[in-house]
Amino acid sequence: MAPLFQHIITLIARMMIGLYFIVTGALSIADWNGKAGNIAAKLGFLEGTIGEAGTTATSHTLLAIAIGVALIGGLSVVIGLRARVGAVLLIIFLAPATIIMHNFWAVSAGQMQGEVLIFLKNVALLGGVLMVLAFGPGGLSADLILPRRRQMGQF
Repeated sequence: MAPLFQHIITLIARMMIGLYFIVTGALSIADWNGKAGNIAAKLGFLEGTIGEAGTTATSHTLLAIAIGVALIGGLSVVIGLRARVGAVLLIIFLAPATIIMHNFWAVSAGQMQGEVLIFLKNVALLGGVLMVLAFGPGGLSADLILPRRRQMGQF
């Protein structure tokens, strides 16, 4: 495969993966109380003052962190600026969120199919983000315009 074609495919893949996290983060801002309520419902052990729609201060804090990580990590991956750092952020966020929020093994039979599908979708996203971590952003990325860090002894 020609190198330019590989760089273009890598860019498209990065954009597809990162865009998911950017859109999800933006939609979560738009439905802040609903998302905070989902977190509080899944994490019944959260302590804090019960607020609007059964949410807690902790669920709002976790939601703010999740949105921040999704937006920063997603943007990093899309533009290829420190994409590996962005990928690590997304992995740290997505792996536990998938296990906690989509625990299909602990829901009723009526909810199981939906939770299995979301769980597997998140596993596929993790696979894509792991590819960015392993292979970097490719040849068409913002990292290419940044000055390279020099090792000691290099000029």
